[in-house]
Amino acid sequence: MIYAIPHSRNCVANHFMKAKKFAFLNEDNLLIEDIVSPSAGGDSSCSDKKETITLIENMKADAVIVHNIGERALGKLLKSGIRVFRVKQQTQVTAATSSSMTELTESSQGRPSNNHLKKGGCSGHSGSCSGHSGGCGHHLGETTRGHKKHGKMNAISSLSPLHKK
Repeated sequence: MIYAIPHSRNCVANHFMKAKKFAFLNEDNLLIEDIVSPSAGGDSSCSDKKETITLIENMKADAVIVHNIGERALGKLLKSGIRVFRVKQQTQVTAATSSSMTELTESSQGRPSNNHLKKGGCSGHSGSCSGHSGGCGHHLGETTRGHKKHGKMNAISSLSPLHKK
């Protein structure tokens, strides 16, 4: 099992897409690779964000551990078959896989973007996403803004291994 952990200053980053780096760890909590995030810095484009999702897919991550994540990024990860877990407090990268966390299973559990449509959506357009491969996702969860509570918090190690298709 491979975990992707967005981080800044050796802690799980406060926001998934603003993380400076991604640490990829195996099931023994050993570092596979630490990679600079394509969307680092917080002023990233839709293509930077897409590249971040692609990085996680290419590294064959089974799960991502986040502190906060937007609903569009969450929806894309879930659609790719990648499990996403939220830690509730500041957590060191080295302790993340054994921390108490909640699994996120719906894009509506992510944070809505207040700025996405103000910026004109993907590539400065408004309206549909038909010009984007797979859509840019800014319609995910627009009608379901409420956050639902899903189950109790579990350490990731207590969860059954993933069975990818």
